[in-house]
Order: sequence, then C-alpha cells, then structure tokens
Amino acid sequence: MKLIDKIQRINGTRLEKILQTALLVLVSFYFFWLPSFSDRSPFNIFTYPLLIILTIICSILLIAKKRIFYCKSILIVLIIYLLFSLLSTLTHIGVLGFDGFREWIRLLFLFASFIVLFNSFNIIDDKNKIVLALLISLALFSGYFLIVYYKDILSLFKGSDKRLGAYFNNVNTLSSFFAIGYILSFYQIFYTKAKIRFAYIIPCLVFAFLGYTTGSRQFLLGLFVSTFVFLFWMFRKKKIIILSIGALLIVGIVLIFSVPQLSFIKNKFLFLFDFTDSKDLSAIQRLLMQINALFDGGKSFIFGHGQLSFSHYTSFNGYSHNAYTNAFFESGIIGLFCLLLLLLITIRKSFRLKDEYFSVVILFMVYYFIVGFFSVWFREKPFYVILSLMCYLSYKKTFKIEKIHQKVFVIDI
Repeated sequence: MKLIDKIQRINGTRLEKILQTALLVLVSFYFFWLPSFSDRSPFNIFTYPLLIILTIICSILLIAKKRIFYCKSILIVLIIYLLFSLLSTLTHIGVLGFDGFREWIRLLFLFASFIVLFNSFNIIDDKNKIVLALLISLALFSGYFLIVYYKDILSLFKGSDKRLGAYFNNVNTLSSFFAIGYILSFYQIFYTKAKIRFAYIIPCLVFAFLGYTTGSRQFLLGLFVSTFVFLFWMFRKKKIIILSIGALLIVGIVLIFSVPQLSFIKNKFLFLFDFTDSKDLSAIQRLLMQINALFDGGKSFIFGHGQLSFSHYTSFNGYSHNAYTNAFFESGIIGLFCLLLLLLITIRKSFRLKDEYFSVVILFMVYYFIVGFFSVWFREKPFYVILSLMCYLSYKKTFKIEKIHQKVFVIDI
C-alpha cells in the first residue's frame, strides 16, 4: 500500500510528464519493432519483454491517475472469443496437442496487448502526437526497407516482377504496415493544418509504392476499396468532385493496363480473378482452403475445432488465409460472429465522433474488412495496435468514477 501511495504522489508532477513521454516513445518503438524484427529470429524474443516494459510504465501512470480505461463492448467480445476458443481447443486437445493451447496463449497475449495499448493511448491523450508517432515509426521502417531492397526496387522499373519483403518474413503481413502508413498519411492530407497538409502527399505515395512492391493482392484491393469509400463518403454531396474522382480512376486504370512499367500491378489484379494461370497458383490454392474451411468447419458448427486446427483437420498447412473462414473453422459460428461484431461495434462507435477522426476509423475498418478475405488479421500484432487506436479515437469517455478498495478508480467508458 505504501508503494501505491508513493506512485499516486507523482500525479501532476514533472515525473509524470516524463513517463508519459517515455510511454509515447515506447509505443512508437514497439510499432517500429513489429515489421522490423518481431518475426525474425533471434530478435522476436524481445517483442514481449518490450511489451512488458510498456505495461509497467502504463500501470504506474494508471495508478498515479487512479484510473483504468476500458471499452466495455469490445472487451466483452474479445473475452467471449477467448473463452469459446479455449473451450473448443481443450475439447480437441487430443488431436491438437500442446500446439493448440500454445496458440491460444499467443492469442491471449495479443488481446492483452490491446488492453495495454488502449490504456497507453488514453494516458498520452493527444491524438495528433499519437498519429505522428506512428507515422514516424512507419517512416523509419520504410527507410530500413529501402536500404534492404534498394537494388530490387531499381530493377522493378526495368520490368522485374519479384515480390519484395521476404526478408521481413510474411510479405502480405508486411503490406499491411505500408497500408497503415498510407491511411494515416492520406488522412493527414485532408485534415492537418493547411500549410503542411500537402507535405503528406509524399509519404502517402511512398507508402503506396512500397506496398505495391510486396505484390500483395490484399494491399492493392484493400487500399483501392477503402480509398474509394472514403472519397465517396467525404464528397457524397458534391457531384462534380465525385465525377472527377471517377474520371481519374478510369485514367489510372488505363495507365495501369498500358504503361509497361506498371504491368506488375496489372498482373496482380488479373490474378485476383484468374484461377487457372499456371504462373500463380496461390489464388486457386487459397480458394480450396476456404472451401475446406467452410465444409469441414461445419462438422463442428457451434464451437469449432480449436486453435491452430486447420492443418490438423485438413490437408493444408497453416491457416485458411481468410479471417472469416478461419475463425469459423477454429471457433465455430460463435467465433465468426465475434469477429464480425468487432468490426461492426468499432464502426458504430465511430459514428458518434463529431470530429475528423471518423474518417480515419472508416478507412481502417473498410481496409481490414476487405483484407479479411485474404489474411487472418486477428492473429497479427499490428491489428491490435490499430484496433487500440480506433477505440481510443471512437469511444466517448464518460467520467463516472467508482471507488474500489479506497485506492483504484475505474472510468466507465
């Protein structure tokens, strides 16, 4: 109790401001670490210790402020998903062995990271600083990416169709980081101060180009749809602008299909709809995975087959490469419902916003909805950073304070 009293005394002091700054730096560093090192041995072992340090500083500041921030509806959905996925995993433990339970523990850590990051964003409580810190992290990573792949990037202009990003493990997961950078920069172009808003066009284009170099279908389609939805929503009352955007879109498509240097983009879009091309069989393979996930998942319709079960009950390895069919296969209809509810609740809460941050929430939610048809984003660390950011931006806090054990206070959100 004496320790808690000492921690609470730092509230409003210079030390608290130093810790808040340290928290912002750590969040930024953690975000930089995710694409750079978190999936590369031996650096991956430092990911969780980094998150533990973040948790300690966040906890100190929460005690000092006598507050705990939580978004009730999102938290309930995550807890329900965890409980039912644990039940399904333990039910099938004879087939899955320890691997299934270990994967569930990993999912538990990912959900815990959401709680820590959400509280960290609320402690920092400066939307502009947080967005800028994440952009700086992504810019630093992009510089690192350019250093690693500068020769390959130069060869792209000579017609090379090599996919870049394998050095950082999964190229599709990597493309989501560039998508996040694009979305944050795109948002800044419209909503930051007039004097500097056009400066964000450069990072926006850079992130779009680097994402293109990964050759990821989910990046190309997800960004295209989310950008179109955003522009339509923003200019829905201005028909001239909507028509101009449509005209520019047509020009862009013509350029993609006529300029040789852009043939790589054209081929990737064609691969989305061509399931017979021998040059790229991944589309047909993923389609078969998803068909298997739906039909075999139906054998355990309510609770699913447990975590990491797709490779045990089908002839495929890993996941079904689809967030919705994978959630259905592993956690049944309850897990799929929780996953969709996660997106719907976030979008619904964002409608309450009376500021420009509604736009960035819509961009992210549309992007992840589209990407869900190509990847299992609820298993990816960066998604929980963005979910934390979206909840911080979307949830209107009501400062109803209840005293608990005379020391800890909870803010009901």
